[in-house]
Amino acid sequence: MFSYLSIDATLQRLEPHSFYNLSKMTHIEIRNTRSLTYIDPDALTELPLLKFLEITDNPYMTSVPENAFQGLCNETLTLYLNKNKFLTAIDKDAFGGVHSGPTLL
Repeated sequence: MFSYLSIDATLQRLEPHSFYNLSKMTHIEIRNTRSLTYIDPDALTELPLLKFLEITDNPYMTSVPENAFQGLCNETLTLYLNKNKFLTAIDKDAFGGVHSGPTLL
């Protein structure tokens, strides 16, 4: 059973249901990807136990779309979105569908 996942270098997109069948995941790091450009609004669904999500050091990620974090509901979730060099826009509704907000941005 996995509870920690670290994703690096080759990831380009987080597609719908990217973490399907990984509902016991508690910690996800997505950092130093050379080509991450998109997070689908349904990419992070089905992660009820997630406590820590780090999306950092992704040089080609330019925006976070509406509902990008929908389905996240753990009251103790910590979210890091730092060091994304060209991240210039976080949609005002990026956290639409989140049952409890993140503790740190």
